[in-house]
Amino acid sequence: MSESKNQQRTLTKRPDPLIFCEILHDDNPIESDDGWVSSPIRCFDQAVDENPEIIVVNFGKTAQSDRKTLLELATALKRNNHTKNCPVLALLHSKHRKLIEELKLAKVDYVRYIG
Repeated sequence: MSESKNQQRTLTKRPDPLIFCEILHDDNPIESDDGWVSSPIRCFDQAVDENPEIIVVNFGKTAQSDRKTLLELATALKRNNHTKNCPVLALLHSKHRKLIEELKLAKVDYVRYIG
């Protein structure tokens, strides 16, 4: 009997090691099994449900309104009881001093430039 309990423990699904979030303006938002999410609300939901090892938020070459939305996502992720201990990595395509300051205030763990 204890053998079957051990088997059940090993068969439980492990969370995805990362969730990759970005905004795509498309009529058909894409989600994949490898943790890539194209909508901030879906990213937040998936992060809460799956408890990943890291959440990557790609700011890319986005419009100012999209930057604000992604900043709100990062802030919500770091304030939420289910996700606040999960590291958040913000990817930027250029150095944007105000955005970097806002990310620090949001307690984002890492900011990297990908040019």
